[in-house]
Amino acid sequence: MSIVVLNGASRGIGAALARHFLENTSLTIVTTARNPPEKDKFLVESEEQQRWTHIRTDLTAEDQISAAADRIKEMYGNHSVGCVVNLAGYLQPEKTITAVTPENFQRHLDVNVIAPTMVAKHFSPLLFHPTRNKSPFSNPIWANVSARTGSIGDNRLGGWYSYRMSKAALNMLTKCLAVELGHPSKKDAIVVSLHPGTVKTDLSSPFIGNVNPEKLFTTEHAAAKMFAVIMGLRKADNGKFYDYAAKNIVW
Repeated sequence: MSIVVLNGASRGIGAALARHFLENTSLTIVTTARNPPEKDKFLVESEEQQRWTHIRTDLTAEDQISAAADRIKEMYGNHSVGCVVNLAGYLQPEKTITAVTPENFQRHLDVNVIAPTMVAKHFSPLLFHPTRNKSPFSNPIWANVSARTGSIGDNRLGGWYSYRMSKAALNMLTKCLAVELGHPSKKDAIVVSLHPGTVKTDLSSPFIGNVNPEKLFTTEHAAAKMFAVIMGLRKADNGKFYDYAAKNIVW
């Protein structure tokens, strides 16, 4: 058995991506988040319901992350995970450096950097190895949902200090994991950062007023694009930063 774990998937892109996996594959899906998915945003058929488990987890609490990993191991066995996608995020951007506060900066780090790092610490041992397990995935996949605003080379507008820096740090986590987990002696995994595009969610709605409507994605559209990128990943993609169209983004 090979399962997909979607962390931070109670609503928004995460819930939509979970639905997309359930509707388009026969894989077992595990979602984690502090709150259970909102039913009106997570409607699945009865057969799909049987392939879906939600584990309530505060992703900023390491003990709860560890407990969630233990539960997955108990339910599905060790080395059972074929794909992990980290979707939890925090966004309260500042326009100028004088608006930055330690509290807001720390919250960005807690959710956007420390949480996925602790998830990697406890969940990466559950990944299968291509030579030891049969799986629909050619190699185990680890995807951190980042943002183009986390690109240092693409930063032309400035601002959004805490968010930009936290996503840049998340991208460094991706590169480090790509070296470690991507090694054949470890998991031989494919580790990437993904930019889902500008998506209208509860998190982003207060900050997207000036975005061209043609460039603003629904959660369903973003999930479909991300699903296609994830399912199309190959070993040569390890350590890359891609957008929703599988186009490379400069670090």
